[in-house]
Amino acid sequence: MDVTFTPLDPAGADRDALVALLTENAWPFHTRPRVTRPEAEKAVDGGAWEDEDHRTFWIEHPEHGRVGVVRLEDLTDPTPLFDLRVAERFRGRGLGAQILTALTRHVFETMPAVDRFEGQTREDNVPMLRTFRRAGWVKEAHYRRGWPVDGGEPLASVAYAMLRQDWASGTTTPVPADVDAPPPAGRKEGAAAGGRAPDWPLPTARLTLRPHREDDFGWLQEMYTQPEVVRHLLDEPWDEATARAKLAKRITWDDLGGPSGAVSLVVEHAGVPVGDVILWLTDRERGVAEIGWALDPRHAGQGFAREAAAALLDLGFETSGLHRVVAQMDARNTASARLAETLGMRREAHHRQDLWSKGEWTDTLVYAMLASDRGVRGHL
Repeated sequence: MDVTFTPLDPAGADRDALVALLTENAWPFHTRPRVTRPEAEKAVDGGAWEDEDHRTFWIEHPEHGRVGVVRLEDLTDPTPLFDLRVAERFRGRGLGAQILTALTRHVFETMPAVDRFEGQTREDNVPMLRTFRRAGWVKEAHYRRGWPVDGGEPLASVAYAMLRQDWASGTTTPVPADVDAPPPAGRKEGAAAGGRAPDWPLPTARLTLRPHREDDFGWLQEMYTQPEVVRHLLDEPWDEATARAKLAKRITWDDLGGPSGAVSLVVEHAGVPVGDVILWLTDRERGVAEIGWALDPRHAGQGFAREAAAALLDLGFETSGLHRVVAQMDARNTASARLAETLGMRREAHHRQDLWSKGEWTDTLVYAMLASDRGVRGHL
């Protein structure tokens, strides 16, 4: 079952419950982190939560019940915004992307005049920034000192949006890169691996690399059930339960410098997923990571895996300042070995019969690249 939205009546039966939600919870990333009862009552009774431009809904979760409210704003405009408030006891459970995905569907299905759906948060609201990315929204703007802070200096306001055409097609239209912007700088010496969180999606010459989303389940399971894909992996073909567990983990891997220490990206060509690539830290303190890739055989032979893996190496070395990236593979996987060599990685080892896979002992090839191989200063 999906998250649903129940219309809220702030002028009638739901008034007291809404006031209680606003006053009994802290809102650390809103303009007012604490709302007093008189303030809440004045706003509710004054129509701030329900008028021509505003409509408010209870958020109903299939497992947790009523978890908060969402207010749609600027409803007389073809680009509405939203104000999402989840009660404190339900935060930290990964509900954000689930709620935003359902809200996006609700808006586009029930409001045919809406062509673009926008949301903003302040620059230090990391959970909400990740929620936008995991729900497939695209970062469009960074407004310097655009978010008022009660009792403090203004912070930047970060704007994300979803286009109706992207929602309907399941694709991502990236924002053109700023040609005048300087290239990302590497980390300073002695800094922990990870660097700044990148902006998604990540475009290449022909591809778009983006974080995984809940709606990636179908094609991802289909790809990882193909014998050609899993033949040289330790995994067996993915059944439904395995695919859901793998996707749930991949969705959280969107920031090398974050808690997961990993980035897992869908590789899209012309809006169609063709594979995925993963980069994960094996030694955060010393800036060492491992890279992996998988490509749908139906899209093989076009250089997509090389292009995507090269972009991920650029991200690791040039943005996150890694010192070393390793790629390990079944020695029989000659295509991956050729790809590693094409990327400029060096073969460092051939371990004989070191892994038991699918009923037999297999050899492992180890390739690696150092920051110094690329002329990029990494961790010291």
